[in-house]
Amino acid sequence: MENFKRDGEVTSGLIWGGYGPDSKGAGRIRYKVEETEDGYHYFSLDWSRNGYVFYADGKETCRIDGPVSEVEQFILVTTECIGYRNGDQPDEQLRQATLPDFFIVDHVRVFAVKPLQHLCSLVCCKEQNSDQQSSAWDG
Repeated sequence: MENFKRDGEVTSGLIWGGYGPDSKGAGRIRYKVEETEDGYHYFSLDWSRNGYVFYADGKETCRIDGPVSEVEQFILVTTECIGYRNGDQPDEQLRQATLPDFFIVDHVRVFAVKPLQHLCSLVCCKEQNSDQQSSAWDG
């Protein structure tokens, strides 16, 4: 799951082989998430030998039959600034942003339904702007 904008648009799918000429992908889709009562969004992935099913707030967003990874993986929860792949200078939107900004992850849950046959994960998170005002990018 990736969210590069502040308009509720989220991207999900599979990418493998790096970002160079060997890069491949499947199921890359974009969709909008609606506001929730508590401000949190629940993103989940049902990963089995039959494929992957992605969910946002309990609704299926994407289904991919394969290829399916059969090696151990890990979850990486991180943030990346807009324009980070465009050299070493930040995007103009970042220069104009009200900082500090927050991305709150309430919990991450990973569990095996049947050992080595099925893996599910759930990430609960929300974006939140600080009430504090500070200068934008000083870089």
